[in-house]
Amino acid sequence: MNIEPLGLFHWQNTYAKQAKYVLAFSNIPGITWKDYEVLTGWTVPKSFDLNKNEDRGALELRKVVSSHYSCKDEHVVTTTGGSEANFLVNFTLLKAKDEVIVETPVYEPLYHLPQIFGAKTVCWERYFHEGYRLHGSRDNISAHH
Repeated sequence: MNIEPLGLFHWQNTYAKQAKYVLAFSNIPGITWKDYEVLTGWTVPKSFDLNKNEDRGALELRKVVSSHYSCKDEHVVTTTGGSEANFLVNFTLLKAKDEVIVETPVYEPLYHLPQIFGAKTVCWERYFHEGYRLHGSRDNISAHH
C-alpha cells in the first residue's frame, strides 16, 4: 500500500512548534475528573485507572460509555484520538470502488483515508463567501480519485 504524505502532518511536524497557539492536534492538555464531571454531567468511578492499556480501551470507560448508550461494553472501542477513530471507521466500512461524499473544506485525513482503501472521494464543496452553506446542487459535487 502506497500512502502519500499528508500536508497537514508535514505542517504539524515542521511548523507547529513555532506557533504560539496550536489548534492542530487532538492531544490537548487534559482536565481534572471534577471539571470533566461538571462539563459533561457524567460521573466516572473514582477507581477508574488511567494507566491501563487494553486492546479495546479501558473496561471501566467502555462500561461508562455503554451504559450511557444502552449497549454492551464489548460493542464499544475507544481510541487515543480522532485520527485513529477515523481510520478504524474507514477500515471497517469501506471496500474498493465505494464512493464517499466528503464536505470540503475538510480535515485532510478525512479526504484521503477513503482513497487509501480504494474508495473514490466525491467532494461536496462549501464556500467561505457563502457562509459555508450546504447546497443541494450537483454543481458543488466533484469526483476525485
